[in-house]
Amino acid sequence: MRDMPNRRKDPFSLADQGIGGMQTTRQQLLLKAGALGLATPGLMAFLAACGGDDNGETGAAGETGTEASVEGMRIGLSFPYREISYYNGFRRVTQEEADAAGVEPVYSQADPTVEAQLSELDSWISGNLVDALLIAPVDDAAVAPAVAQAVAANIPVVGWRSTLEGASGTLFFANVEGGYALGETAAQWINENLDGSAEVAMLTFPAQQTTVERIENATIGIEENVTGDVTFYEQEALLAADALPVVENLMQANPGIRVIICTADDACLGARPAYINSGQPRDNVFIAGWDGAPDVLEFIKEGDDLIRATAALPIEELARNAVRVPVQILGGAETPLEIDHQYVVVTEDTPDEEIDNLIAIHRG
Repeated sequence: MRDMPNRRKDPFSLADQGIGGMQTTRQQLLLKAGALGLATPGLMAFLAACGGDDNGETGAAGETGTEASVEGMRIGLSFPYREISYYNGFRRVTQEEADAAGVEPVYSQADPTVEAQLSELDSWISGNLVDALLIAPVDDAAVAPAVAQAVAANIPVVGWRSTLEGASGTLFFANVEGGYALGETAAQWINENLDGSAEVAMLTFPAQQTTVERIENATIGIEENVTGDVTFYEQEALLAADALPVVENLMQANPGIRVIICTADDACLGARPAYINSGQPRDNVFIAGWDGAPDVLEFIKEGDDLIRATAALPIEELARNAVRVPVQILGGAETPLEIDHQYVVVTEDTPDEEIDNLIAIHRG
């Protein structure tokens, strides 16, 4: 595998791309806000990097590993996506971490709109209701004034997914590596099943940097690892409802397509019936996406002949770090404290137990 470029830390703004909170539907906001998945290795390295106690020992789960006491402090979790599939699991895990650290989680009651999130953040900050904040922004640019307000009030902020200016920490998604890894997996499948050459549909979503990085690096992963020639057809589609007509049209114009790479798992659920509707053979088809959505994971576990892979995000690890990182910062850890969260590529070769563990976060 090639050397990966440095992670992109520039924040992206849906508003800058012409997609403000007022213009985006509730379902789209839920899907654009983040990704799905479960725990991966790397947590121990994170704890070690965050420092130890007086004896040089790394703190256990929930401990700050510093002299400063965080007992009774309040961590505001501005994560207004209560309808997302893994929310119950997110809440369970963050509560476990808060209990272990002796802190109190304050959960968002806002709707996933810019206005509601900003109103709640203002209430938390101006009312001195929280001691630290984890912000999963509906719109990165829109929360900038709230971040500045928190910083002025000496309330440290941790960003979810991308850097927020002035934040003390960030929980990053490793989109470059995760994008390439799925592309490499697709290339291996093409080599084994299509003699190294294929027509590939790439479903992207240019308004969001995460989805752009996924597709860009998957393209590189395919190009650098196939043994033959690849023709790419790129179209915009994020949701299942978008992907269904897009893939139907692509298949009608290009019936030789056998590989479909979706920028988010939800689009796989539209690409699958679209391919079936095309009437093309199902013996050599590869549909894949990112996130680790439970429906897609179930298809892979059952050995589906169409949906064959996903790059799952470590949602359980992200949820634990949503509390652990603010606690570390309140306890005196050096800032900015930035953690990369790696994707896990899931295929038919992944043991059922591992897939069940990935699905478990969605069951609460």
